[in-house]
Amino acid sequence: MLLAIECANGACSVAVEHAGALKAFDLKNADRGQAECLMPMCVDAVKKAGAGFKSLEKIAVTVGPGSFTGVRIGLAAARGLATAAGVPMVGVDVLTLIADAFKNKKIAAVVDTKRDDCFVRVFENGRPVTDACVMAVADVEKLPVDLFAGNGASMLAGSLPRDPYMPTAKELALYAETQTPAETFPVPLYLREAEVTVCPAS
Repeated sequence: MLLAIECANGACSVAVEHAGALKAFDLKNADRGQAECLMPMCVDAVKKAGAGFKSLEKIAVTVGPGSFTGVRIGLAAARGLATAAGVPMVGVDVLTLIADAFKNKKIAAVVDTKRDDCFVRVFENGRPVTDACVMAVADVEKLPVDLFAGNGASMLAGSLPRDPYMPTAKELALYAETQTPAETFPVPLYLREAEVTVCPAS
């Protein structure tokens, strides 16, 4: 049984998955108060799944990019629960989850930074073809892709299709169920921090 936590981009959601089936799901749209509501949501989801924390086999969490506070809260909660339950963790970045929904296209996964640019990564058939980076809106619009997907897509102009799809803990749970847990705790993907890469204009 797997518990998934997603808090990286505004909404706070949790899900419980077992054997490819979703057993529980809850979502709250809250940019603030995630720290207060997340743990009760986890407890309720596990109860709704008809299990206890001792039944968990792994815990999945999104590692970013997105809200610094949301990423930190999600990772801290997941790490605490994983440590207490003695189970491994799976960390998944949001851009990869977006791309997983569009496996048959060349897409730019685009996440709103709440500034004048975007977190971006290009994928083809579900596989990354560029590094994750911060890119100006005008440069994102020039990318040679079939589709822009993610909550940053609404910022873009042009004739290419745009889909505002953003994954929740539901999609995270189903994706992470097939992933091998890391040997160490997942680390946050803060593209605004030391690992930032600024993409050149096309």
